[in-house]
Order: sequence, then structure tokens, then C-alpha cells
Amino acid sequence: MEDLPRRPGDRYRSSTKGLAHLNGSNTARFRVRFKDFAGAEKFRKFVSQLHRTKYRKTGLRYWQHELWNAFVALYPEYSMSADDLRTALAICELHEIELVPVVVPVFRGCIDYAPDYITDMLQMFPHSTLDQISTEGGEQEIDPTILVCHECDNVRNRSKWRKR
Repeated sequence: MEDLPRRPGDRYRSSTKGLAHLNGSNTARFRVRFKDFAGAEKFRKFVSQLHRTKYRKTGLRYWQHELWNAFVALYPEYSMSADDLRTALAICELHEIELVPVVVPVFRGCIDYAPDYITDMLQMFPHSTLDQISTEGGEQEIDPTILVCHECDNVRNRSKWRKR
């Protein structure tokens, strides 16, 4: 994926360090600094939409570019590519714990979830393990690896939507 532009239409080089400078406590420090900069609600929304756009491969939304560019202007040491940003913020927006990659079965067809389930999932357990991933009726290959929050799984398993 390409580096994030500072303004729409502009480009800049990402840090040559990549994520090498963000490990352990440095990653935690980056997350705290970015959350403090953005504010709790905007940080949660940024992380949530960052995960959703990864699978749609549409990159950051305009407001995310603007927020990220303002942050990098203040903290240039955190300049990084979009892929590195997704890796650094691979956390659950609700529980703020690391997301773990899990392989799930692929269902060739379309799965229609109940509207109540979708609402509850987005509000209470957005990163729970899916029983399977749907191709939505298409023939395309789908990566069966998803990012999972174990606390979201716990919430789902205690809810009316638990696996039976």
C-alpha cells in the first residue's frame, strides 16, 4: 500500500524505520499519544474504520487523512505507511487490546445476518470470531484470516448471540 499523503494530492516518504521503532512499550506509547491527540471518541472511530477499510482496500477516509497528517506534523517520528499504521493500531476499538489473526472457514455464498445481530455486533463485539466468511455470492478468493479480539469473543459468548 502506498504512503499516506499529507494533504489530498500530496505525497511524502514514510519513515525508513517502518515499525522497527514501534515495538513493545513504544507501540503502547504511540497509541496513547495518538489517542490523547485525537480524543477518545475520534480515536475509537479512527481505529474502527481503519479495520473496516482494510478489507475494502479503499485506504483512509478524508477525515482520517486530515487527523493523521495533523498528528504527524506534531510528531514526525511517527510518520509511517498505511500498512504500518494498520499494524500499529491492530487493537479492538472497544477493549483496546491486541487483535489476533485467526483463520476461519470460507462459505461460498451469501450469509444474511439479522439486523439485531449486526447492531449488537457493532456495539458490543465488533471483532468476535466469525463462524465463517461469506463470498457474498461471488467466485472471488477470500483471505480466511480475520483479526479477532478475545474479549469480543467473551462478550459474544455471554450474549444472546452465543454459538450454540
